[in-house]
Amino acid sequence: MYLFGVHILQADIFYLQGYKTHIRISSTPKGAPHKPGIYPIIEDIVANDGGGGKPYREALMARYEASPLFQQLLVKVGFFWSIPALLIATACTAIVFTVPYPWAYAVGWGVPGIWGIIWAFITIKLVQAGLRKEKEAWSKEQSGVT
Repeated sequence: MYLFGVHILQADIFYLQGYKTHIRISSTPKGAPHKPGIYPIIEDIVANDGGGGKPYREALMARYEASPLFQQLLVKVGFFWSIPALLIATACTAIVFTVPYPWAYAVGWGVPGIWGIIWAFITIKLVQAGLRKEKEAWSKEQSGVT
């Protein structure tokens, strides 16, 4: 959880600061502006594990580049996952070193798992709301309303 939380948080901060990448990150080339931390995770899971391949990567990049609201949503999701991950990892670390072994095992595996399930469901709702907002903005833009 520490690694995940630090990685996402650091990437989001780099994105917000406008830093350029020093290495290739997924399909983001070296020297390009950082993307929100959750971007390469989404890209790699859907393109590789989900079988979306290069067409998915290209579609995601096009949407990302065309939509500031989508970019903001990715940052929001990144902070939504990274900060609680670090807090829960810290709490679990403190607990597992102060309770008997069976409890430490249960806390060390159970708390992150339960948190991950709950956060996944909340993330679905958060993303659905963000995508609705983006769709409304696109509709207004298409109709000429500002």
